[in-house]
Amino acid sequence: MGNTLLEKQIETYKNKIQIMEHALSASAGAYYNINITKNIVPGTMYQVIDEVEYLGKPMVAEQHVVMYSDMVNGDLLAITYVLDLTKIEELHIKEMEHRKILEDDIK
Repeated sequence: MGNTLLEKQIETYKNKIQIMEHALSASAGAYYNINITKNIVPGTMYQVIDEVEYLGKPMVAEQHVVMYSDMVNGDLLAITYVLDLTKIEELHIKEMEHRKILEDDIK
């Protein structure tokens, strides 16, 4: 760890980014970093739903991509994340089934 103010600020920002990545992973369900300029997806994709790994299982999802430029080399970078809508869709299906039953009972 560095002693200068700049080095301490950089270390603080790295820690904040790590915390935000964990928060994004927990809330979004899945995310990964991409270097679009070099066509690189470094590392692994993080995919956690209800604190359980969810790789390879079917899910209803909404994918988002946030792009930005690397201030050092100008590469186009992105973070893509997936919002898991599986539970929302399951609840919607159950609601529609209940509605159908109620409508049938009324008839």
